[in-house]
Amino acid sequence: GKTTLVGSLSVKDDVILSLNLSVAEDTTLAGALSVGQEVWMSSNLSVTGKLTLANSLSVKDNVVISSKLSVAEDTTFTGALSVAKNVIMSSNLSVTGKTTLANSLSVKDNVVLSSNLSVAENTTFTGTLSVGEEVWLSSNLSVVGDTFLYGSLHVFDNAYLSSNLSVIGNTLLRG
Repeated sequence: GKTTLVGSLSVKDDVILSLNLSVAEDTTLAGALSVGQEVWMSSNLSVTGKLTLANSLSVKDNVVISSKLSVAEDTTFTGALSVAKNVIMSSNLSVTGKTTLANSLSVKDNVVLSSNLSVAENTTFTGTLSVGEEVWLSSNLSVVGDTFLYGSLHVFDNAYLSSNLSVIGNTLLRG
């Protein structure tokens, strides 16, 4: 049957319940709470201290974080990661798949590419473009300002100039 306790209950050893435990008021546990099976909550879970998950966390709906999220190990997103504000990284960003930027990319320091750079639309360099190896163009190269070549320029097809060509130094033209 039912047991109603009006005062406190102090137990110095284990309490084993073979059915449900329902508590209508606030409950304080001074020690650890160990649960051997699932925990189902029909309302909010509020944690004021540190929360440590020793295994996976599966969430079927939105997660709203109103403070910082700190992840100490690798993190994998199998769906899209959408960020409404700035992303600030204090270390490297490594992308193994395709990366699409829908807006501008601003880089304040060096950019090192260990593979191909493919640009499908117009590209503007407001500073210096320095290339240490060969450059192959399969279409037009349009230069508005001064262009300096400190090495050889090899042209294997026609070259058209709509203005003057000034050469300081020796020039060899074969054709």
